[in-house]
Amino acid sequence: MATPEDAQVFRHGHTTAAISTRLDNKTGQRIVLWADIWQIFANTKAILNGGKTVPLLTDDNLKYLCPWRIAHHPGVVLEVYINASKDNHGIPKDDAVVPTEVSSQEPASQDCLSPPFAGKSLHMELSTLSLPETADSLEDHVQTSRTNTFADNESVLKPEDHSGNGKVDSADGIDEPLQKPSSAVEFEAPVGPSDHVEVSQTATSIDVESSLPREDPPSSSTDSRINNPRINKLRINNPSTTGEMLVIQSGSMTIYTQPSILAYHQLHNSYIEALRAGRDEVVTAIECAMDELHEKLKVEMDHISDVQDQISKARKAKTDANNAQQELDDKRVEQGPVDMLQPRRVESQREQDQQQELREETPNSIHTQVKTEDKPLQKHGLEQEREPGQEQNQDSLDPLPSIYDNILAVVTQNYELHEYPYPRLFIVLPKEVHGPNKILKPVVGQFRLYFLCECGTHTMPEGRIAPHQIHLAKHQGYDVVRPTEFFERYGRYVLAQLYMVKYGIRAAGLVVLPLSNSKIVEGLDTTDEHRDYVKKNIDSLVDDSIGFLQGAIAGSSKGVTANDNSMRLDRMTIMENGERRQLEWYLRARSDDRGFGRLYRIITPKSHVKWTCMDHYHASDPGWASDQLTKIGIAYGSFKEHMREARLHNSAWFTTESRNWKGFRRIHKLVITLSPENNLGYLAQDATNGNTVELAIEGFGRTSATYMYNPIMEVISNGRTQSLRLLSSGSLTMEIDSGSIKMAPKMRVLELQSPLDAENKNGMSYLGKILACCPNLVYLGLRLKEQVSLVKVMAIAIPTLKKLELLELYYDLFYTTAHVSDSQIKVLQMNLPFIKHQDFESKVLPKYSQTLNEPLALDQMVEILRESPSIDDIRFGYQDLKPLEIINVSTRQTVLFGSNGATLLRKLRLFSVQDRLHTPCTRIDMDFTPAGVRTEIEISQWEDTDCTVYTGFFHSYGSTIRTLEIVNKTFDDGFARLLDKSTEDNGSTLKSLGLSVGCLSPVGLKCVDRVIKRSKDLEHFGLICTASDIQLEIENAQWLLGQHARALTSLVLIGYGPNALTKLIEQDALSRRSLPSLVDVRLNLDEATNLLRGSQTFVQWLVEMVSVQPSKTLSSSASSILDTTPIECPDISGSGTETWQPLSRLCVNGGRLHKEEWVRILEAIDFSKLKDLSLKNTNFELEYFHLLVKSIERVDSMAPLEILDLSGTALSKEETVADKTLFEALREKAPVVKMIGIEHLGIW
Repeated sequence: MATPEDAQVFRHGHTTAAISTRLDNKTGQRIVLWADIWQIFANTKAILNGGKTVPLLTDDNLKYLCPWRIAHHPGVVLEVYINASKDNHGIPKDDAVVPTEVSSQEPASQDCLSPPFAGKSLHMELSTLSLPETADSLEDHVQTSRTNTFADNESVLKPEDHSGNGKVDSADGIDEPLQKPSSAVEFEAPVGPSDHVEVSQTATSIDVESSLPREDPPSSSTDSRINNPRINKLRINNPSTTGEMLVIQSGSMTIYTQPSILAYHQLHNSYIEALRAGRDEVVTAIECAMDELHEKLKVEMDHISDVQDQISKARKAKTDANNAQQELDDKRVEQGPVDMLQPRRVESQREQDQQQELREETPNSIHTQVKTEDKPLQKHGLEQEREPGQEQNQDSLDPLPSIYDNILAVVTQNYELHEYPYPRLFIVLPKEVHGPNKILKPVVGQFRLYFLCECGTHTMPEGRIAPHQIHLAKHQGYDVVRPTEFFERYGRYVLAQLYMVKYGIRAAGLVVLPLSNSKIVEGLDTTDEHRDYVKKNIDSLVDDSIGFLQGAIAGSSKGVTANDNSMRLDRMTIMENGERRQLEWYLRARSDDRGFGRLYRIITPKSHVKWTCMDHYHASDPGWASDQLTKIGIAYGSFKEHMREARLHNSAWFTTESRNWKGFRRIHKLVITLSPENNLGYLAQDATNGNTVELAIEGFGRTSATYMYNPIMEVISNGRTQSLRLLSSGSLTMEIDSGSIKMAPKMRVLELQSPLDAENKNGMSYLGKILACCPNLVYLGLRLKEQVSLVKVMAIAIPTLKKLELLELYYDLFYTTAHVSDSQIKVLQMNLPFIKHQDFESKVLPKYSQTLNEPLALDQMVEILRESPSIDDIRFGYQDLKPLEIINVSTRQTVLFGSNGATLLRKLRLFSVQDRLHTPCTRIDMDFTPAGVRTEIEISQWEDTDCTVYTGFFHSYGSTIRTLEIVNKTFDDGFARLLDKSTEDNGSTLKSLGLSVGCLSPVGLKCVDRVIKRSKDLEHFGLICTASDIQLEIENAQWLLGQHARALTSLVLIGYGPNALTKLIEQDALSRRSLPSLVDVRLNLDEATNLLRGSQTFVQWLVEMVSVQPSKTLSSSASSILDTTPIECPDISGSGTETWQPLSRLCVNGGRLHKEEWVRILEAIDFSKLKDLSLKNTNFELEYFHLLVKSIERVDSMAPLEILDLSGTALSKEETVADKTLFEALREKAPVVKMIGIEHLGIW
């Protein structure tokens, strides 16, 4: 049976079991009863999570809740601690105790290894062992014995009711009787200080151990027994009668056992303890019992040995039969549905076989395995790779013993929409195949990450039998830029998924066949050599990655330190939100490629989020939207079926249709606009009765009602809603009463876009109470009335919310974001960005007239840093401050520098804005690494800026700049001299340089020339011409390219008219032969004029730029498409044999061309390396699209084209396209292309 999504997975050694959770109706949380754990793992002493004890749940007075229970930990495999020693039978024995009654007077400890039971009344019963006389009755005996054992253990674990009725109220309100023994041997004695007795139960025996030292009794033991009497009452029934129980009672301790081989062994131990303790009556009673048992021991031992052999043979036969049946089922699934009822028959029979096999297992067997509904990863396949004699303990760093559990934890972990902003399943493969363990040290560009499509039962159309199988996303993958750090953090997580891909698994509706039979690489783009190589060598690449990670783990297990250049891999098997967000830091992606492998989020019927490819995204359409939902969505707003999201912007809906809320029971998210006259109480009632998980209320203004926001508090605590956003002009904390604040354990996201006055004590007190009642909040957003309240609110929210991950505080257009982990700020962002929720806020919020006090913001950052020294990422937006001032504050020695001078700060990002329109002007990114500081700068002001603002920064950090791009008037002689001086004094580490030369004099040009010559590592050099001073710009470009034309990789022309453009491109320095490294050409021209029509010079130059080996004549196919005569193309190759790099980016934005000019350009474009093609705001039409597709089809392999921007063209204005054949042909040849500007046509 498949592991249910609400089950908790436990592990002890090799034993893994999924135990169903129960719902605690009082708290709304899912729990696991201690009794349920004991049914599978008897003698459990404690439950561990990552080395820390999972405490038993307590009430407000720190008393254990009865019956005992622990909280549910979704997606986590919990360790069962037994501390067992093994006898010859391999059955673990323990000294753990099994409580049934806990004194209400004893305080409870939440973090002890096992709960305190000394001195409390204990009452236990052991099931009777009745062995079969013949082998024929073996199966019936195993089933009966197993069932009785579970039933008895259940009674053992139930706490006694203090009312004396012998029943216990379970977490679900089920009364279960407590069974009593039928006969007893009793004695009573006063309990002395040394009478601490611990009791542990195995499947067949009770072990009694005294806390007295294990030493030989003194010679004066007789006197000590007389002076220290223990027994005052003794009664013994005949223990030799079959089925009778031997009962010993001492003070408040009652022990039941039965005659058997193990019972004799335990009686012997008890005899020794009683002798040491001077308990004569107990010694006599045990001696009599041992004498009567002795005659039966030999016969019983022989009989048990025979039965165990027969049980082992029966289990092996059953396992072989199940494996054979499973292989047959897999073949049927691959062959397709033959009989619609056959899969159900097979599934039913399989469940019966698995239940029978589960009953045959003993609860303490280390080989217990809870099978899933689908065939799981075969653990024996992993165990075969273990070397003989290798230890199998849970502390070993070898991942093989627990790899199945790690995979199971990953695939069974479910997320809701706010918890899952990034995909979770991915693998990492090397770019070249090596032998096992041949990759000794990872380097940049050696590995590539591929996301996986989470298709499964949730994406299968109705009626489909064969399940969807997980596969690599249809994407080229992402290079891992910091592989050592990446593998140290995600190595074990990646290894678990590599094993999943290699061996396969079926769980939680996901299917991965073993790599030899899977289709995991089907659909993988093969548009370049590497992707085609991955598809052909996936087996070797997976084995190579596994070998590398295993070697890294083996190195960690030997205690290698960081000084030995070895990686120490974290034990992470489940990624939390922080790890998923930070994954992006380790990947190299284009600035416009943030789609995570072209995967798309879907929401399952259980409101869980999965990331799937486009094909499975469309296949998951549930088709359940009713006509009523569609009509209401059209009349009052919108309705998205895939996201289960309804937006109702017309408040008239609330009065005419709100009573028909039943039609919205399957709506996951509701965004509703209300007017002040609407009744919030009705909305709260409907939200509670419906199934709305996310609720956003917009536009609700202040009313005359008292405590008008009390209904909002009802929504927060209704146990259904998990996300609430409120946009209102009134303050929620000032319009509620204290009685409306109730516990809300389900609430995860809370955003209150209503002004919060931090100076009002009552309001802040209510805010603290609300947050305390939402202990599981992971996101909190608040709008502040005053900027000075920023730190005050942080001081309340962060310590109160232990699970908080993201805190956003808004003031005017300034907002502060804090990424939090373990109640500590890790990433701090204080900036002036674009309005985050512009459409959301503009409906109600007035236009703010306050201005940001930047010095105050800087002081607040200092105060936050003082309280949160663990911050490793700071992002600060400024308007008037100098960059060096912020850097000096954020990296000051007293807070962020350690004793060795190395900064604790990892990233510092600064950006300025030019005006209240928040136009970005300057961006400074600084990475602090052990190897030094790396800086990227982009300055793009379109007005004169005094370079002295950056003087201090360049003087201190100029030598750390790796990327520098400065546009327009900002880069003048003063800036050039500043850059020249900095690189002269400290050297240059520039790798990328982009400059506008329109404001430079010959002095400034020579400074730039010297900077380029000093930059030995320069890889990218870009020239930006902005037509600011055309004549000067052309002269400067001609001179600079005369010195460094071969290094130019990017050319950007902005705003040039026809005459200036012709004059510029006629320069010899801008010919294609002079620019062999050029791969990026961007022309942003005037779209409103026909400035290019008839410009043969421009067309000829552009043809030269886009082609590698130009054609002498236009192909006949192109001529026939456009009904033109062949046009002669002049030879541009010249007499030289020099070649140049094909373009990877081409943008021709604006301008108009004749038909024959489009033909020449499109026919000449080399698509072998082109990834980005933009023709927006031109006269590009559908007939030219035919030629474009034909040119792409000429590429030998798949075209690498990723972006085709046709915004502002005639195609973007078309309402429909009659013939989609061309678009389908383009998709077939360029499968990863993204069409921009024509999405409304619904082509794909």
